[in-house]
Amino acid sequence: MSTNDIIDAVKQFTGTQWAAIIAIVGSGIYGFNWIENRYAQKDNVELAIEHIIRVDSKLTALINDGRTPEQIEKINQNAKLHEEQLRRYLESKNSK
Repeated sequence: MSTNDIIDAVKQFTGTQWAAIIAIVGSGIYGFNWIENRYAQKDNVELAIEHIIRVDSKLTALINDGRTPEQIEKINQNAKLHEEQLRRYLESKNSK
């Protein structure tokens, strides 16, 4: 294929084909920017702590099965204390 063949093929594109190409390129750029803003600009420690906080709520449901109310209350108190400590660390890190 020569350059002239490619140019001739591109000239024959319809409006629908151009719209599809623009949509594909636009979604690729949007996806790249979303990943860049969501993950690449954050510190690894901050990401890890956010994941830990999210997983903690799921683990709480598992812990509540088959335990006495006293055990559940003690576990929940410890979990809240741990979460507060992690959030304070994140706030102090972000304020620097």
